[in-house]
Amino acid sequence: MKLPNLSPSWRSIIVGLIQLALVASLGAKLWYDRAMLPRVWVPCTGVDPDDPLRGRYVSLRLAVPFTGSAVDYGPARLRIDGSELVAEPAESYRTAQVSLAGRVERDGKSLVLLDPPMAVFLAEHAPDPTLRTFGEQLWIEVTVPEASPPRPIRLGIKRPSAAIVPLDVD
Repeated sequence: MKLPNLSPSWRSIIVGLIQLALVASLGAKLWYDRAMLPRVWVPCTGVDPDDPLRGRYVSLRLAVPFTGSAVDYGPARLRIDGSELVAEPAESYRTAQVSLAGRVERDGKSLVLLDPPMAVFLAEHAPDPTLRTFGEQLWIEVTVPEASPPRPIRLGIKRPSAAIVPLDVD
């Protein structure tokens, strides 16, 4: 098949339209996922608040209950139980959504940390949300796809005997 002889400016316009279509399709998929997939607030721990190559962000590990035997590492699948995200053992890494990356104690409960961590990008002058006062806990609202790791929506702060208050990090 012979392509028509187009000028360089028309070729550039066609390539630009193809790139715009790719970006728009990704945006539409993420918008659809956020509207249709289940959402849940999950406690998290933060590390690495700045990287000159990536900009300002926090890398967060989700901390969730584990329904299997007392293992700290290995493949896991996620499900929502009531209003809580729960990890359960997966048969193999091929069928897993995430991996277990250790264990942490929080409020007298033993929770497992999930891998990979989530990167949440911050505005240039936004305060570091991982620095909390005594009694405050950092939480993140996520969507939970069936076959991939959770996707971040927004951060929030939970104070003792209070509801989660969303943070403004823009």
